[in-house]
Formats: sequence, C-alpha cells, structure tokens
Amino acid sequence: MPYLHWEIEEELDKRKKFIKELKGEGLGERPDWDSDQKFLGAYLRTRHRLHIRRTLDQYYYHTLEDTNKRDKDRVVSRYQKQFEEKVTTMVDQLWLWVLVGTDGRADTVVTSFPHGTTGRSTSGSNSLPPKDPDPNGLTDVLSNILLHMLTEPSLVKTAYDLAGLIASECSRAYLNTANTGITAKVLQFSEIYESSIGNVVSTFIPFVQHCFTNVCKDKTRNGPLR
Repeated sequence: MPYLHWEIEEELDKRKKFIKELKGEGLGERPDWDSDQKFLGAYLRTRHRLHIRRTLDQYYYHTLEDTNKRDKDRVVSRYQKQFEEKVTTMVDQLWLWVLVGTDGRADTVVTSFPHGTTGRSTSGSNSLPPKDPDPNGLTDVLSNILLHMLTEPSLVKTAYDLAGLIASECSRAYLNTANTGITAKVLQFSEIYESSIGNVVSTFIPFVQHCFTNVCKDKTRNGPLR
C-alpha cells in the first residue's frame, strides 16, 4: 500500500548522490558508512528488488531517470522556500501480511515499511545531521503504532485489528491535522496545501471580477445575452 510521508531534503540529496556513486563506481563497503548506506550497498546491485523510498514524482513518473527538477517544484517545495529547514514529500510503501495459524485463526502479522533519516545523516558518521523538524517523532509511524497499542490496548485484540491500526497510522501520517501547531511549520502539510490553494484562488479573483464587469457592460449596452 503506498502512502505519503516526508524526508529532509538535504538527506534525500545525499542518498541520491550515494546511490549514483554506488551504481557508477561499484563502491566497496567503508567503515564510515551508516546503517542506511550499508543496506543500500548490500542490496542495490543484487537480483533482489530493493524498494527505495521515492519522491512523489519518482513514484508517478517511474520511467524518468532524473526527477530532481520536478522534485524541487512541488507545492510543498515552493511553499517552504521561506524556511531554513526543508522537506520533500515521499511515497512510501507498506507491506503487510496477516497469517493464519494451525487452528485456522489469524494470529500473526508480518509487516514492513520504511523509516526516514530523521535525526541521523546518510553522509557518514563524521557529519552532523541536519536540523530535525520533528524531534519528538510525532509523525513517526512506528512510534505512533506502539503508542496507540500502549494507550488503548483494548482496541487491538486480533491480528486484523493490528493490521487495521498499522494501515490507518500509515495513511494518516502525512495529513494528520492533530499535529497542527505542534510540529514544525514545514510538516503541517494540510495547512500548506490550504494556504497554497488559497493563494492560487486569490490571483484569479481580479480576472473573474474583470470578466464579470465586462459582461455586465455588454449586457447593458446590447441588451440581454442570448
């Protein structure tokens, strides 16, 4: 199941550069690689398909080799030019299986979904990570799933309850209005889209008014329109 999340723009650029170098030069593992780089180095060039986190345009235009220009010309990217910290919209994937036990009842959930690079750097252990726009992990899917299970355990009684909870937390992570005013401004995506749509509408109002005024003038001059 695809769902929307986010990534620190600086970290995304570093990962793209690392992947390009890995594919082009066939780098061997180095001691300064972090866990994310080791994972990419181990599986990127094998026959096993590696599902790397994709930007919105990488997901939609999957045949394009380079989407860098498009990635930086999205609604969120344009809006946050006024801020120091910048993030990019990502399309993550949730993989989930509900397994049936020997007694015929569903009793096991196997699931996998990506994590962001929040709070750490993909450029090696000697580099400082960028400023974290969500230091408390309010948009972290795994943390929210565990928190929900701890605070409301009665709502998760079966494997299907757990599967539903996981899918629900993934789908609401990006546009969760409960985080408005709590997380950094760049992560309040509902507000970003609302503001951006409002700006577009406001630019068209003068044109609509001008058109309406001219129509009224023509109606007065020539009589009712037919």
